[in-house]
Amino acid sequence: MPVPGSVSDHWSWGLTDKIFIARYRQQKSRCKNGFYGTRLKNYRGNRGGGMKDGDINGLSSMTIVEFKGTCWSYYLTLEKDVLNVEPYVSFHPDNYCCFSNEFIKLYQAICSEIDALCKEYYKYITKTPLEKGKCKIDTDCCAKKKEKNEKCRIDINCYAKCILGKHPGIEKQTVNVLRYVNQELTLKLTPWKGWSSGTPPEWWKKYNKVKHDRFNSDTPDTSKRNYQHANLENVLNALAALYVLEEKLFTVLTVDETRRTRPIRVPHGTLSPESSLFVPLWQSGWGV
Repeated sequence: MPVPGSVSDHWSWGLTDKIFIARYRQQKSRCKNGFYGTRLKNYRGNRGGGMKDGDINGLSSMTIVEFKGTCWSYYLTLEKDVLNVEPYVSFHPDNYCCFSNEFIKLYQAICSEIDALCKEYYKYITKTPLEKGKCKIDTDCCAKKKEKNEKCRIDINCYAKCILGKHPGIEKQTVNVLRYVNQELTLKLTPWKGWSSGTPPEWWKKYNKVKHDRFNSDTPDTSKRNYQHANLENVLNALAALYVLEEKLFTVLTVDETRRTRPIRVPHGTLSPESSLFVPLWQSGWGV
């Protein structure tokens, strides 16, 4: 039998729905169009096979259970793949420049998931559906692209204005790696360093080089190809960046589902199973 509260805790959903709907009916008269009304619609949408583009304005209705079963479980799969490389390449600063075909695969998979998670985060925070070719967050960014006759589409620069508005300290967030260097836990990463609405992190720029221009060089030294950017340092930073987004989105979902409006710390063990590579952010006193 699945553990109550776990991702596989589907057996209790029927009872949960009955209790929730009963409470909703009791308070319908005083909050008809508020939290309960919206959440009931979200429940019905999820139980009916998911929301369509036109349902509740096409907004993301992700729940904690869905988050753990999709986003977090896939993150753990990516993390496991990265850890499988460690017997051959130790996670140490001296090996940061080490590149390989395996790192190319991991680099692209991790960054692709970051883009997908940012889209869901965008919809959840802004309560605005995504429309192809239109960015409703960073209009200045789109205006600059139009001046250059470039196609205006939402990208990581647009996500920055949205997510940084919700978490203004994300670009300074430090992630501790659960690996010891010289008998001390000194391997630390700041994956979103330098992120702004007009400037993506350095590892994201290099990811695009690996993805779109792999066999050319972006340096005067033409002997170094762009695929060499798929190295240990950039893969670890990309995975740490994804981990930060996962933690923050999970905390936002927790706050919303418990109807709290003040910052909270994520209780130890709530996001389980925990990462095998990074120290939980809540241990550093981080909140929403």
